[in-house]
Amino acid sequence: MAKVTKQILGQLSGKLGSLVYRQINGKTFVSVRPQKYNVTNTEESKKVKSGFRNLVRFSSFLNSIPEIKAVWGLKAVKGKRTYNKIMSHNKRLIKETSVSPNYSILPPDYSQLQITLPQLKDNIFSLSIYSYMGEVSLLVGHLVIYSFITDEFNYIKFEPNLLLTQTSSIEIPIEYRLIEMGSVIIYPGVVAYNKIGKIVAWSNSKGKIFNEYSPEA
Repeated sequence: MAKVTKQILGQLSGKLGSLVYRQINGKTFVSVRPQKYNVTNTEESKKVKSGFRNLVRFSSFLNSIPEIKAVWGLKAVKGKRTYNKIMSHNKRLIKETSVSPNYSILPPDYSQLQITLPQLKDNIFSLSIYSYMGEVSLLVGHLVIYSFITDEFNYIKFEPNLLLTQTSSIEIPIEYRLIEMGSVIIYPGVVAYNKIGKIVAWSNSKGKIFNEYSPEA
């Protein structure tokens, strides 16, 4: 940026042709305006932008569910809001334009409670829970369902009535209207609470794609 030492026209400020004048500490500086700004509009950049928009929607939806939001609040990232924690964890998985089955609805700390890859058949969603922990007072399950056709998220909460042994199987009926329109991604997650209602563990929670023509896909 050049400095103007003699101001024949008086004090200059702003744009004049291809030049930009600025007043800094009582002195006038001049620079040349760029003729053209670089605009990134490649196919790859479009995919990233579209994928980011979908991640924003995904994160906002999770942040609107109090029980899921409470679990993310326990994730040790100093100075970040819950919404930012969800975004921060999942943004590295933006590799496509649509919502990704690789996103997680719960944080990645699941050493004590794990679930198998789920199955969906005849509108019955089933999964197995593996526990590596002591006494648990309450289990709360969460299903987030995304439809590729309607481009909408839905949510189902369930509380399996079972004793948490080393391995437990559960089945959850799902309304047909949520899965009838083409492919869906179903994200399952289970959260464990102790007797005083404190969260003590949660499971893995990545999604899986199911297709109406091939339920076991």
